[in-house]
Amino acid sequence: MKIIHTDCLVIGGGLAGLRLAIAAKRRGHDALVLSLVPPKRSHSSAAQGGMQASLGNVIKGQGDNEDVHFEDTIRGSDWGADQRVVRMFVNTAPKAVRELAAWGVPWSRVQRGDRHVIINGEKVTITERDEAHGLVAQRDFGGTRKWRTCYVSDGTGHAMLFAVSDRAIAQQIPVHERIEALALIHDGGRCYGAVARNLVTGELCAYVAKATAIATGGAGRTGIICWMGSIPRKYSQISLTSRRLVSMCFAPNNRMSSHRCSPNRDLTDLPERMCCSMRRATTSREASSFFSGS
Repeated sequence: MKIIHTDCLVIGGGLAGLRLAIAAKRRGHDALVLSLVPPKRSHSSAAQGGMQASLGNVIKGQGDNEDVHFEDTIRGSDWGADQRVVRMFVNTAPKAVRELAAWGVPWSRVQRGDRHVIINGEKVTITERDEAHGLVAQRDFGGTRKWRTCYVSDGTGHAMLFAVSDRAIAQQIPVHERIEALALIHDGGRCYGAVARNLVTGELCAYVAKATAIATGGAGRTGIICWMGSIPRKYSQISLTSRRLVSMCFAPNNRMSSHRCSPNRDLTDLPERMCCSMRRATTSREASSFFSGS
């Protein structure tokens, strides 16, 4: 069996996995990413809603800060979230948004002057400040007290994934595609990597690492789990064969679901008067037109 050694093994080539590998590389560690599909085909591209950060750029987001974001998140979790993790996320989010902008994510921007929005089912006119013109725009999403969701039209995940993937390429981080993790390599309470299978050739390979991270989301609800040597007991007998590390929470053809459309129907048959955001829903419109052959 072929054996490959690395400092940090990342299982999963979506946004979380790529960003984790970039962080490891930034700190001087060798990182290697395993992915079932090419990273830019990862399901992170289907995330259309946006990314929350307390920037306070738009008029409806004024007064927002990390403490307000923290309170919203804890309340939204019904006080069940790990508050240390939430605090870390809300403090880091504004920096992450600006970093992604520097990496090439074309965040939608604030336009000065009047604009029409829908608030509580009613059409309302709001006026954006002149000094906010050109800053990262934010919209209402998720029932928060302040508007803090940064977005890229209706293709936020797509834009973020491509930018982060390009950054990983620039950092010369190796990504082994079409690789399926089968089992973790562990001895007692320590994790040493994973055994994986090449889906093209069927060859088995052992990836030996000082730190192993599972950044797969979806089935198994593992999210991001890191083992720096020691491995949690409840995961010591995990078999990745029975829990394919692939997101099953969304079907690939369900990208239009956030626009209140049936997953079996496209947007091309909707009258424009019934879809006021049609001009802005470029990603969904292009996808539906492509698959319908129109």
